[in-house]
Amino acid sequence: MWNWLNPEDPIFAIDQVEGEEAQFERMRELWDRNSDHNPLVSSDFFCGGFKEAFERNGERIARYLEAKLDLDAAARVLDLGAGIGRIARYLAEGSERYVLADVSGQMLERARTRVGAGRAELARLVDNRLPWTDASFTHCIAIDVVQHLPERTLRAYFLEVSRLLVPGGRLLLTSGASSGADTPPDPQASRQLLRLLNLKPLPFGARTGPVLAELIADRQLRLREQGDNFPNLLPMLPIQVPFAGSYLLFEKRSDV
Repeated sequence: MWNWLNPEDPIFAIDQVEGEEAQFERMRELWDRNSDHNPLVSSDFFCGGFKEAFERNGERIARYLEAKLDLDAAARVLDLGAGIGRIARYLAEGSERYVLADVSGQMLERARTRVGAGRAELARLVDNRLPWTDASFTHCIAIDVVQHLPERTLRAYFLEVSRLLVPGGRLLLTSGASSGADTPPDPQASRQLLRLLNLKPLPFGARTGPVLAELIADRQLRLREQGDNFPNLLPMLPIQVPFAGSYLLFEKRSDV
């Protein structure tokens, strides 16, 4: 039935696109197309009560991050892959500086409305370099992001975040690995979920787990903690998003 309604596979292998510029253009196109009526990234969905559940999930994640990262009024936060600001809406006001960064201009425009003028900065990402000076941030979050990046971008952004964090700064990311950083994501499980929700194609990287394992071993950022209980629930059902429940918490070494 799904194939009859929508024959396009919702998993798009972003690594197969050749060239950095072309990869970013394809990612922008895919996320712009999903900025409306996508139950994983938008509150504007067609289910009764969905918007309220979406907002509760964003607030739940924000409160979790506040506690896990010890966020306070002096925090300077980079929200990498911020989307429409589902988390920023609840975190930005309590921070000294809060930056939403995303490849999708349409999502950032929606975030501007949701978060409110003057509460945060918005930046559209166009290549593998993050446009801020060294030690600009005390914290970085990347929620539901790394599994959607091509390998080259994932490696580049990991090093860029290390550059942007102050010594002792922290990065928390969720990954597609279900039981540890060296476990590759299960594309079939993700494909089945996206088909069930009848989503447009999303970009997915092919080697998220193995690349993260290599980056951890490189120790540019020190792995402090990891777990499988990140509170990211599907808004329409009280179940954890299968490709986003694992988290990794890193800290920048003082000697880097």
